[in-house]
Amino acid sequence: MWEDDPMEGKEKESGYVTAPLLDVSEAAKYLGVGRKVLYQLIERGEITVVKSGKATLVEKKSLDDFRRRGTLT
Repeated sequence: MWEDDPMEGKEKESGYVTAPLLDVSEAAKYLGVGRKVLYQLIERGEITVVKSGKATLVEKKSLDDFRRRGTLT
């Protein structure tokens, strides 16, 4: 990174979805919660999802960020 980079250490928003994507069951298992809890987190905007037809796909990066914040005990 550049020495004078004001975004150093901060994630830059790209507006793009990042792979890998998990389905809701996989994402819930990854977090160690039930599907209902995961849907509540999605509804509150704490987890990033992508709708593909009828499927709801969850960004793994979003799950990792959520775990890192430590907001779920």
